[in-house]
Amino acid sequence: MADGDENQVFRFSNGQAAPVGPHIQNATFSKAILYDRDGNIWIGTIGQGLLRIRQNRVDRFTRTDGLSNNFVAALAEDKEGDIWVATARGIDRIRDPKLQLYSTQSGLSSDVVTSVYAGKDGAIWIGTAGGMNRLAGEQVTVYSRSAGLPSPMVSSSYEDPFGKLWAATTAGLVFLRRERFVEVLTGSGQHLERVYNICLLYTSRCV
Repeated sequence: MADGDENQVFRFSNGQAAPVGPHIQNATFSKAILYDRDGNIWIGTIGQGLLRIRQNRVDRFTRTDGLSNNFVAALAEDKEGDIWVATARGIDRIRDPKLQLYSTQSGLSSDVVTSVYAGKDGAIWIGTAGGMNRLAGEQVTVYSRSAGLPSPMVSSSYEDPFGKLWAATTAGLVFLRRERFVEVLTGSGQHLERVYNICLLYTSRCV
């Protein structure tokens, strides 16, 4: 990529990178990016709101449009097609064209939302600086240290093909079993500290 490409989205195919949409001005991208079922590309920024690339056009959503905060940390799409936007002041649900905010006033353990994951059962798992939250309908269930989290700072979550929920925290990696989190240790019994992301690698060979 050439200099100046840091404000543009690229699609990689057959080892080649091709730009998607126009060059985006006045935006510093965060790690949050989502390709939704309608073909839209959503991009979180560090202080400049939420971007949507649709049919080569860029739309921007900020606090003036109802977004809870212009810092977007994570994005997810649920099975209903709603877009969930994790920000520094809560989590927003976009059910086009409306925005709905969930925060500590809605029962979340913290307004600093760091991750979001749409579960297969329709529940939304919301990682915050104050623990893990499960949002089912309008009911929030909070999981904290008392539920087995090694740290309240949740950085990522993932549900594997067997329905097991995993959560990454700054002090260890855990999975949910019978409403409690169980920590995963190394072979020598050490904690997996500063875990930031979780992914599943598909392979035809088991070792």
